[in-house]
Amino acid sequence: MNGRFSLRKRLRGVLHALRLRGPLAGDPMARMLHAFVLSVAVWLGVWAIILVPLYPSPPARQVGTVVQLMIPLGSMVLLRLGSLHSASAFYLAAEWMFVTFLLAFNDGIRSPFLAHYVALPIMASWLLGLRGALWTVALCMTSTLAFALIEMAGIGMPRPFVTPLGIWATLVQIALTGAIPVAQILKARNKALERVQNDSIELQQRESSLRESEARFRNMADTVPVMIWVSGPDKLWTFFNKVWLDFTGRTIEQELGKGWATSVHPDDHEHFFATYYASFDASRSFQMEYRLRRADDEYRWVLCTGVPREGIFVGYIGSCIDITDQKRAEETLRRSLQEIAHLNRVAAMGELTASIAHELNQPLAAILCNAQAAARFLSGASPDLAQVLECLSDIVADDKRAAEVIQRLRDLLKKGEHHASSVDLNEVVSDAIRLVRNDALLRQVSVEFEPLPGLPPVFGDRIQLHQVVLNLIANGLDATAEQPQGDRWMSVRTAKADGGSIELTVEDSGKGIANSDMARVFEPFFTTKREGLGMGLSISRSIVQAHRGQIWAENSAGRGAIFHCVLPVAQQGAVASAK
Repeated sequence: MNGRFSLRKRLRGVLHALRLRGPLAGDPMARMLHAFVLSVAVWLGVWAIILVPLYPSPPARQVGTVVQLMIPLGSMVLLRLGSLHSASAFYLAAEWMFVTFLLAFNDGIRSPFLAHYVALPIMASWLLGLRGALWTVALCMTSTLAFALIEMAGIGMPRPFVTPLGIWATLVQIALTGAIPVAQILKARNKALERVQNDSIELQQRESSLRESEARFRNMADTVPVMIWVSGPDKLWTFFNKVWLDFTGRTIEQELGKGWATSVHPDDHEHFFATYYASFDASRSFQMEYRLRRADDEYRWVLCTGVPREGIFVGYIGSCIDITDQKRAEETLRRSLQEIAHLNRVAAMGELTASIAHELNQPLAAILCNAQAAARFLSGASPDLAQVLECLSDIVADDKRAAEVIQRLRDLLKKGEHHASSVDLNEVVSDAIRLVRNDALLRQVSVEFEPLPGLPPVFGDRIQLHQVVLNLIANGLDATAEQPQGDRWMSVRTAKADGGSIELTVEDSGKGIANSDMARVFEPFFTTKREGLGMGLSISRSIVQAHRGQIWAENSAGRGAIFHCVLPVAQQGAVASAK
């Protein structure tokens, strides 16, 4: 047992020593070439051991065997030095020279050693690629042609040692030479077939999984209570669920592609496709409203949402929800809010009766005085026409002033739709302060206005913004009522806010807002006044939010409350309103 174990250990040591080492130890190509030349060297060594006792003479045979044995050993040395290309070229070149030498002394072109020229290109294609194989083929063809020419010229070739054992050994070596590339080709073919088979199985599994996934998606899409659609990479719609088909009353064949677009309201075509194509080209989500014809030919408002499908953008998965009833409810609510806002303006006008009367009395009294003065100038012996003309000019100016007051009151009191445009906020605040000026004098409240010069216009409805300012100022006047005389004041300011917006600030000297009431100050019907309705600030918030603005309240550092109202400038507001 010990001897057997020792022999096995020694054999393992020899094999370990013969392993490829150096920088090419991990290269599979180098390891394969090393295994090949090692097998050739082992075979030649065995052949030499058999050849020497059988053919002790001539000595040239032993020399040739040693030379041939040096070819694979030289390749092994070059492999250990780290040069795969040099080892391959050395083996091929040395093998070609040795075979050519054998042919020269063994019948030339009629020698069986010529079969070596068949194995060399095979080896070259494996080691050096197509180009090396072509060069090897050219070299072997040239050598074969040279031997053929020698044969045709009648030049005799010496035949010193051709033996059956030598021919057999040559054929074995040729077999060894071609064995590895042939095995590699077969192995590569088997791997390719295995990959094709695995890919086919994997493809079938993916197709099966995809079909199952599509079936699950269709089942799910048909059960949800919303209209589902899917579009492909060509922007065409490729799927509609049952809810969509039931809504439009059409078949899926009629809807596929762009067929569904025939149900879109003609007035919404341009807006819909502009939004859809722009979002598709940018690979982003979108949401928009448009009218879609129902099976009973009624156009219904739908909210359409498109979300990019997972992974690389190849289209959308979208949904449509019928929002007609919601829009009708919103329209009803909007009209109700307009009615409430109108009532609020009427109530405000009732509270400001004294101020309104004062605004009208001033120009009317001036008209009366100027008319009486003109009459006196005309009743004299020599009428002063210049003075009369001046009085008439003043009468015209006062009449226009009274007409402006009446027109502003009519605008505030009238019902109906309002229209958004560029509005000078400083002018709106000045008109509102002018309207409450007499009321402020009666309450002994000092109202100061600090307008920002060159303030950009805001985008909105002038009447609604006038109502907001009037509500905030009226709220401030009421807040200062409990303060002692001489300590009642209000400050109204306009300024630029962050983001290019405009900020209106209304500050009063009242007692401020209780912390418990701060969160409810803009709620409908919430008021701290005995005779208040609690609608002024709520209506103001609705108007500001409709103008894409913000409004909030806070207590000042000293005392009193500060109301902030931020509105977008004309250009920003117009863009937001369009959206």
